[in-house]
Formats: sequence, C-alpha cells, structure tokens
Amino acid sequence: MAKYTQEEIDTQVQSCYAIDNNDDAMDCLTKLIQGVSDLPGICSPKFALFTNDGCPFCAEEKEKKKDKLASGVMHEVNLDTPEGAKIAEQNGVEYTPAILLLDCHNKAFNFPDPVEEHPVGVSV
Repeated sequence: MAKYTQEEIDTQVQSCYAIDNNDDAMDCLTKLIQGVSDLPGICSPKFALFTNDGCPFCAEEKEKKKDKLASGVMHEVNLDTPEGAKIAEQNGVEYTPAILLLDCHNKAFNFPDPVEEHPVGVSV
C-alpha cells in the first residue's frame, strides 16, 4: 500500500474539485476515498448525503447513490437525528438532499479563496 501524507491527500482532493464535469469529479474523489480510507494516521475524506424523513427527493437520491452508500464511500446523515442535525448545522446544510465532502471530523473541506487578479497600479 502506498504511503501518503495528509497534505498530498488534501492536494488530490483539490485537484478532483477542479474537474469541470461533476460526474468525473465525483469519480476522482471516489477513487481517492477508496484508496486512502484505511490508511493509519490519515484524516480520510468521505461523502455525506444529507437527508431527512420528510424530504420528497431523498429516497430518489439514496437510490441513485446506493452503490456509494453500500461501499462506505458515502454515508447518510439524517437531519432528524441529533448527530445529523449537529453535522448539518456545523456545515451550513439547510436543504436536503445535499452532498458534501467531509473530513474525518465531519467538517466540509474548505479551500482557499481563489486569488483575485487586479490591474497593475490598483491597490487593494
């Protein structure tokens, strides 16, 4: 098994996020999660599918993502449970269904704001 640092994994997550096609980006992240989920000392990313019991579209989304849910790449977070409500609140999830990439502490990945380009001579 290859040895990865947390920084290398975080960089790969950012590379996957940069892919324009959503399906390709999700495939990239899925492969990464599968490759690092059992590494010791690594805060492995995971997908979270946020649902709640009264959500009319959640069952459909769970059906679409059943393979990822069954494999452990994605976990369901139900907002109707105390733990699910806490995770949703910490990550600003207000609507379901929603999918976020969380770290091992159930925090959404935060990326630095893109660098803004300013014309020469303009002070910021």
